[in-house]
Amino acid sequence: MKADELLRGPEWDFLHVAEVYAARQQLRGDVSLNDFAVEHGALASALYERTKDHNMVLWHGTSVSRAAKILEHGFAHYKGVWMAFGTSTPLGFARNRAAESEGRPAILISVIDLDVFQPGVHFDTDPYVRFRADVAPEVVQYMLSDREFLYVGSGRVLGHRLPAKAKFVQKGGRWVVPSQNPATFDAQQGLAYATAAEWLDLKLSRFFTDHGRATPLEAFCSVYANCTPTTALPRKAVLDWLAEHCEITAQSRWGPLLRMAATE
Repeated sequence: MKADELLRGPEWDFLHVAEVYAARQQLRGDVSLNDFAVEHGALASALYERTKDHNMVLWHGTSVSRAAKILEHGFAHYKGVWMAFGTSTPLGFARNRAAESEGRPAILISVIDLDVFQPGVHFDTDPYVRFRADVAPEVVQYMLSDREFLYVGSGRVLGHRLPAKAKFVQKGGRWVVPSQNPATFDAQQGLAYATAAEWLDLKLSRFFTDHGRATPLEAFCSVYANCTPTTALPRKAVLDWLAEHCEITAQSRWGPLLRMAATE
């Protein structure tokens, strides 16, 4: 990854959330789609919770305009309907479809109930999942676009609630405007802070405590999932924190990049 890809513009591209989820699944294998959704500001899926012992999470790349039609009518194609276990191919399709229509990319995340859809009967898996017949829109639980992580299923899980919206306050003669920074705040843990810097320290400390190891991309995604990066929380502050608190060896390809960015 190049420096200009890590130090992205002022708007976070939520399509990268898909890559982060895939990376975590590969590292741990036990990442709950519901927990991940709530972490990024989306509602939890009732379908995922109800079928958690007998489901598959599949991804389908398209454009926002086509996604709207799929959410209304379901998946349909005379050659079958393709989805994928991973995110790389759907991401490519999403960007290609968006370019073709001069629109925006989208990824639909489906939860497939294996009591309803059976391998070899309703779908094949070589190497992607190909459904032999149309698939109703009810399987789609989330839509990722370049701007949002949106719950689109019917009936969210009770017991999962969105994180409260924290508000920065004035300190040292400076204000962090709440309307520009709807940052995630874990009220149940009793975390309190007075500045954006204090919030960042709590957020990243908790993130690395929960996940142990992470790439800079994952750390950035965690920070900016529900927070608009403005001058109140510049990207350099995240880089400074990573450079100061994380083990960066000489062999790590991230080390020189973080040191360079933190000193600029």
